[in-house]
Amino acid sequence: MGDLRGVVEGYVTTMRPKGEAFCESLTVLAAPVVLDDVAALISTVHKFAGSAGSAGFMRLSAVASLIEIALRAVKETEVLEDAALAQILCLKDDFAAEIAELTPSRSALLSGQAAEVYVPFSRPLRVLVAGMPEPVARILVHVIEQSLGIAWILPDVAMLAGVPPGREPDFAVVMSPVADVSFPVVVFHPCGFDDMAMDWPTN
Repeated sequence: MGDLRGVVEGYVTTMRPKGEAFCESLTVLAAPVVLDDVAALISTVHKFAGSAGSAGFMRLSAVASLIEIALRAVKETEVLEDAALAQILCLKDDFAAEIAELTPSRSALLSGQAAEVYVPFSRPLRVLVAGMPEPVARILVHVIEQSLGIAWILPDVAMLAGVPPGREPDFAVVMSPVADVSFPVVVFHPCGFDDMAMDWPTN
């Protein structure tokens, strides 16, 4: 455990200032986009998406993955629309909150309390978004389906318990911990999504 703690502590010491610098870079992101700047942001956040999960910081990994998806969409279209910028800045607030609380005691490797969180693979992932306010769920589905995979909305988180064997998703996204399910669950509550959802398209 001592060696593992040293690895986690080293990760926190190294990555916290890098995370703070990344947040500053996102803060000044604006239209028109400079594609080289977007590519650099993608490279940085991609490293967080992978390394944070390996170090046991599962929610940081999830937030970083969503930011990466949103930034890749900007890079592909070469356009930074207002809705996309609002989405990225909302996720930036959550990323900043995770960086501010990045301490060894929060690592699942040391606490054993957090479920595994999947990051993008080569095949499309199947994701359930459960128990979220409907406008927020629509935003998450939009983000997930840009490049991560396919997402479905369940209005009640209790419905996760009724997913039949063989039809399990790769993971579910919820607002509070869920027990007694056979697949990974990501607890994710973007702090800015409620305001942003007011103006999100209904179709």
